[in-house]
Amino acid sequence: MLNPIGEFLQHLRTENKEKWKDMAGKLGTDPQFLSNVCNGHRRCPDHWYELIANCYELDEGKCKELRGAISITNHNLNFIYEKLSESDKNLVFTLANLVDTIHPKHKEKIWDAINNGWI
Repeated sequence: MLNPIGEFLQHLRTENKEKWKDMAGKLGTDPQFLSNVCNGHRRCPDHWYELIANCYELDEGKCKELRGAISITNHNLNFIYEKLSESDKNLVFTLANLVDTIHPKHKEKIWDAINNGWI
């Protein structure tokens, strides 16, 4: 079963009419390693974000989606990913990308809302 980065790369590969072998070549790896990353058996290499964004000339929205997919995949949050709607997946990706920019007071309010059952 594909994890979030695997799903992202599968869509990207399909959009570009590529085989896994072609994508692996662009990423400087072999198809087996790429498969292992996409199936959760290996961590997605950190340098792949820039490599993928540049090789496929991703726009800002796709870059955010890619960063979120890598973040979720590398931080083992797959257990919730499969259960989410597309809208909720986008929310998770957005929060994952923005969490380091949220002011501590706002983070505290978010935690209060979660802990008090308001959300």
